[in-house]
Amino acid sequence: MEKTKFPWTVFLMALAVGFSSWVYFGVYSTEENREKLKTEAAAVLPFSNSTVVEVRISDRSVPASETWLKKEGEVWRILKPYEDLAELTTVDGFLATLSAEKIQETVKEGPGIDWKVYGLSEPLVQATITTNASPPAHERKIQIGTVKAFDGSLYARFDQNERVVLVSSTLQAALQREPRDFRDKHFFAGSSLPNFKSLSVSRPGQPALLLKKDGDLWVEASPLPSSKMNIWPLDQQQVKSFIDAITGIRGSDVWGDDKTDVKVLRLRKLEQPAYELILKTEKNESFGAKFAKLGVNESLSAGVSSLRPLVFSVYKGQIELLNKSIDELRDLNFPFQFKIADVKRIELERARGSVSLPTLEKVSEKWTLVAPNQEFVGRDVLSDRVDKLLTSLNGLSAKRILPKAKPLSKRLAKGAVRATLFDSSGKQVSEFIFQSVVSGDTSAEQAVQATSGLIPGKVFEIDRILFDGLEFDVLTPPQEKSAK
Repeated sequence: MEKTKFPWTVFLMALAVGFSSWVYFGVYSTEENREKLKTEAAAVLPFSNSTVVEVRISDRSVPASETWLKKEGEVWRILKPYEDLAELTTVDGFLATLSAEKIQETVKEGPGIDWKVYGLSEPLVQATITTNASPPAHERKIQIGTVKAFDGSLYARFDQNERVVLVSSTLQAALQREPRDFRDKHFFAGSSLPNFKSLSVSRPGQPALLLKKDGDLWVEASPLPSSKMNIWPLDQQQVKSFIDAITGIRGSDVWGDDKTDVKVLRLRKLEQPAYELILKTEKNESFGAKFAKLGVNESLSAGVSSLRPLVFSVYKGQIELLNKSIDELRDLNFPFQFKIADVKRIELERARGSVSLPTLEKVSEKWTLVAPNQEFVGRDVLSDRVDKLLTSLNGLSAKRILPKAKPLSKRLAKGAVRATLFDSSGKQVSEFIFQSVVSGDTSAEQAVQATSGLIPGKVFEIDRILFDGLEFDVLTPPQEKSAK
């Protein structure tokens, strides 16, 4: 009978695996744990910011100063030195700063420390950061001494431990933020706002802006009777952005804690506000704000909100957004829209002295020349190029309306182009005039007037790249026949 051999290969492999595991778990893993514990021990905040529910700070450099912040649900509130809403992003930024700070080194440790030497017998700043993380609520106590180290670092003590450590001046600066810095200065503070059904903005020197919801669409609340402008819709995204900007108005500072104080209102020129906006919800709740008139050289004005008891200072730029006109909220593609299928005749024209353009007619789904003059003899119409021109015209969208520009003359100026579209009965579908420079507004690269009868008298600015994409030369070159 053959003698069984001992499985040395398997044994040695198992031994190697076991040794590797011992090395990793017994040496490297332990080293990793040591590094992790070392990092945690050096952290100013040894827990996640998201678990912090309360912050209390006292500062000896400011008499009777205490900042007390408390989280209620998802909302941070200031409880001292006054009661107010705290701004979430500011509190998050404050906690992020603390989390980024590290204990630089230990200066002295053990019993018998003379705390006066380090300015810690009566600390300059003391803070208590409370978390709701499990195990049960944990507090981080921070004390900053009145004495600085030779390199500008600060002596500090944590959790009443018998240890003096060094921290950076950034930690002190964060803990000495003024309570007012934490105040939520939004006029319409809150995590979410309701759906609005109407908006009115009154402002000096121009008509009130009045909008309302018609189903899911924003429309003018009081358009002119029987005006052709009534059919011109609003750009829904522009309206949404405008309302978002309004509801996002934020004060730069707090100028008063009581908006009913007559003296404050008089001082801040709010007795007769220059601007007033009112947003109403589907439940007929009102969200309003008022702003004082800006002086000629003033960059700040005063404002109050129906939701807050405070008087805020507001930067000029935020107030000036209320000057937005109804034209700035229009759908700037609408003036160029028409039903391509209705177009059966096209008259293209350039100013005298320029290369002529043809008149086209659609016959049996093919574009042909109408009464071609001598210049177009022997040339064919490129139907696909005509169709592309109509599609490009229909897809135009203006950058803006030029308020100071004079209506473009029917008598074409040098470099101007006119495209007039007709249906099968000869009724005009639309007409466009393109001109490079508009009198009264030389900033326009290209101006367009739509004379379709929908939007008369308006001059638009479009991007040159869009204009350059309009191919008005829709014929084969002279003396060439198309392959079709």
